[in-house]
Amino acid sequence: MEARYRGTFVISWAQAFIDGTPAGPAEMPAVGAKWRWTGRVLRLDAPDAALILDRPAGEADIRGRIARAARRRFGIRVPSTEPAPVGEGAFVVSDGETEYQVLPIDTGGRKGGILAFPGALPPSDTELTVVARADQRPALSRRAGGDAGLICFTPGTLVDTPDGPRPIEHIRPGDFVLTRDSGPQPVRWVGSRRISGARLFATPELRPVRIRAGAFDTDRPVADLVVSPRHRILLRGAAARLLFNEAEVLVAAADLVNDRSVLIDHSLRETTYLHLLLDRHEIIRANGIEAESFLPDEAAIAALDPSARESLLSEVSGLAEGEDVCGGPARRCLSRPEAALLLYDGRLSA
Repeated sequence: MEARYRGTFVISWAQAFIDGTPAGPAEMPAVGAKWRWTGRVLRLDAPDAALILDRPAGEADIRGRIARAARRRFGIRVPSTEPAPVGEGAFVVSDGETEYQVLPIDTGGRKGGILAFPGALPPSDTELTVVARADQRPALSRRAGGDAGLICFTPGTLVDTPDGPRPIEHIRPGDFVLTRDSGPQPVRWVGSRRISGARLFATPELRPVRIRAGAFDTDRPVADLVVSPRHRILLRGAAARLLFNEAEVLVAAADLVNDRSVLIDHSLRETTYLHLLLDRHEIIRANGIEAESFLPDEAAIAALDPSARESLLSEVSGLAEGEDVCGGPARRCLSRPEAALLLYDGRLSA
């Protein structure tokens, strides 16, 4: 059986079907569509040498192998240099138990393109469901008082400042924190929101995420970091460059959960979420790992409690009128489907 073989595999675009119909050139399936493939598959690597996308020169490696193999097997010429970003059309299919990454590559020729499966081969002649696409982002929540946009640290988190690490609960407006891009920057506003045990029980998606010490690079964070589910962590690696043409990206903590080194924290009976707003959206260091400061977009503002929201809108002129007072995100912020593609079979640094 071909399913769950490890390696890197390639098929012709003509071997794929979307909702029972042969897939046309460059046709991308929608999330929820039924997808299957049939026929022979070409394996690009030896059984004991699975290609991992985030190895050094991983993109050139996979493109070079695909180029040579496609010419041999399908008669398709694939440029092995200066490829277009793969992530724009990448998608994930599932049989209900296992998810498989699919990387479409449009060769621009009359014979159409090819589909690469890095990491594992989905079963052939089996109806699979498209569960994610890299180019489809979730809609921004506009519900006042909603919880989807909570971007916060928790008490005890040590934030780097010019005078050394400092507990976040001791930081006040006007204090300086160290940022990755702009050096020392003053804190413009500090907010907090207490989440009671009853609220955590009734709304478990509010439970914080615990990133265990050493979850990344063996020594980062230096101590467990507990953040809100939508708080974004800075990640880097060749896989980010391959999929999104970015050296670094921001990924929500909830999208990193693996139930081992990153997990939902069920041990807390209640928690308090703390927000740090700077003049711009910045990358700061907390417990030795780089993460974002508060980004006051609509979802984040809606997630504040009424008193904190009023305080923020009063403190930051123009925010209530919808002005983009803090500029855009410091890095590209990945959606859940994009994060799934990034984390699939990839080694990343934080």
